[in-house]
Amino acid sequence: MAGFVCGLIGLIFSVIPIIGVIAWPLVIIGIVLSAVGLNYASNGKANNKGIAIAGLAVSVVGLFICILWVAAIG
Repeated sequence: MAGFVCGLIGLIFSVIPIIGVIAWPLVIIGIVLSAVGLNYASNGKANNKGIAIAGLAVSVVGLFICILWVAAIG
């Protein structure tokens, strides 16, 4: 759940022009936490596999948008 929240906040911040460049930490933390959550769900220790996949997807999209901002500014 934390990975999804970090990824979603990072995605929201990543579309804002200047703040999009500094949204990197949120989406990277979202990717890491979603991967950990997906690992727990795959091992049967948790039952939130769907939200972990959604968090991973949202975080990756946010990271892609951050990369686009860096390319556009640079």
